[in-house]
Amino acid sequence: MKLLTKQNLIFFVIIAVIFAGSLIAWHLINNTKIENPVAEIYKDGELLYTFDLSHERGTSIGDKRHYNIIEIADGAIGVTGANCPDEICVNTGFVSNMPIICVPNRLEIRIVGGNSDNELDAVAR
Repeated sequence: MKLLTKQNLIFFVIIAVIFAGSLIAWHLINNTKIENPVAEIYKDGELLYTFDLSHERGTSIGDKRHYNIIEIADGAIGVTGANCPDEICVNTGFVSNMPIICVPNRLEIRIVGGNSDNELDAVAR
């Protein structure tokens, strides 16, 4: 039995191309920079706060039963403490281009592009 047949070679080339494409896509997605990033913090689907990621600060959201401690530093936001059982939100770390979700505490942090004073936010015709 021949191991390196034409069909096997084509199969390995296709797998290599798919793998390389996946790595390139992952790199492009994870290294996307958002202009003037702003964090929108939602609790129970309601927008509570909007924070500019260029200003360092910290805050606590929730009550004694369901709380998240949020900090902004170095242009990124992270949940540094929470009383949820799995603490996935805490283990996500600091991010600047992807959301943070805490399902048990019904908290969502979205990173969106902020508007500078000189830019248009919409165009009407």
